[in-house]
Amino acid sequence: MCLHLRVQYYIRNGRQIADEKVRSLFCADLKNRVLSSRCYEQEGRYFQLAAYALQADLGDWKEEVEPYFSPQDYFPPWILARRGCDYVVQHTPELHKELRGMSAHESSLLFIEEACSLSDVPLTFYSMSKVGAQT
Repeated sequence: MCLHLRVQYYIRNGRQIADEKVRSLFCADLKNRVLSSRCYEQEGRYFQLAAYALQADLGDWKEEVEPYFSPQDYFPPWILARRGCDYVVQHTPELHKELRGMSAHESSLLFIEEACSLSDVPLTFYSMSKVGAQT
């Protein structure tokens, strides 16, 4: 017998995390979860998430720096397979430009909120198996 559990226990509002280091670690965990997320019907949301993450990581977009990010660090593999790295590198900067002037703190809070709205990101999966004979 095998029991599978999905547990959803994530803070959707990053403002509830008072400590900056804890918020940074939480955001890093969410970034990793976004990279393995498979919400195929919400492709556009991943582009917005990448823009928030770029603003938090790099600050304002700078025209003279190109290419300025690695798509593999900000997008799940299925988007890169579907769209290609060239498409991602071409279209993501426009969203990043729109965030000009936004602080790293604010963009990380928006990243947390948006990432937690994906159905498979704020979940932890557990599997439990019964081993041995029952008496």
